[in-house]
Amino acid sequence: MSVIEVAESGVGVYGTAGDSSIVMYDSGRTSHKGLILALHGRSLTSLTWGPITSGTAYEHVRALVRAGYVVISGDAAGTTAWSSPAAMTAVNNMKNYGLTRFGGTKYACMGFSMGGLTALNVQKRDSACLGSMMWSPCTDLSWAYGPAGYTPAYGGGVSPLQATYQAEINTAFSCNTSTYATATNGYRIYDEYSTWSSLGPVKIIHADDDATVPIAQIKAFVNGVNAPQVSLHELASGGHGPWTGTDPSETASFFNSLGF
Repeated sequence: MSVIEVAESGVGVYGTAGDSSIVMYDSGRTSHKGLILALHGRSLTSLTWGPITSGTAYEHVRALVRAGYVVISGDAAGTTAWSSPAAMTAVNNMKNYGLTRFGGTKYACMGFSMGGLTALNVQKRDSACLGSMMWSPCTDLSWAYGPAGYTPAYGGGVSPLQATYQAEINTAFSCNTSTYATATNGYRIYDEYSTWSSLGPVKIIHADDDATVPIAQIKAFVNGVNAPQVSLHELASGGHGPWTGTDPSETASFFNSLGF
């Protein structure tokens, strides 16, 4: 039977007002392998993972649909939610919608850039999340925020868009420079090494010429966790979002290994 790729789009479908979403699956199947939530980068939307991006991110989604998965891409509380509590609630709503509609009790995440940070925060909070695969993720919220006096231990300084990111994060977490640390406690990810030693697999695809999120940040996270389930596939080039640097079959293989 040929694969029938369906992409249903809508607003407020999974229960978060204003969030757009795309539900992608093979309608020729009577059952599916599992649910995967696809999370977008900063200033982007659920469209990042949809058919409109054919040839890039969607090729990885297509591989998953053809392998029998349901992929739901949602705005997750907006374009600059920065993995905030509102983003966590939105992803939980997305999960509940997907599991209720398609069945199952477990799910996994895939993310790009800020969406990688969201995926990591989701995984550490929800035991139903089996694992995450991500491209060019931000793994250090403090790097993005750049609070006064903060210098990443892995070098490279704070984000070049510090002022912009800081304003967005203040809004997302309802904080300011004096309350940032309290408001974002538990959301930073980067230095929470022990957390990841007991969680499911995390696979990161990152290019060494990424000028948006330095690969030094990712290497510091992976090396700090120092556990086989957290791995880095480093690419020699590809910039930020190196979709064409990995074969979509690698994506399908990763999710197949999670044991839905």
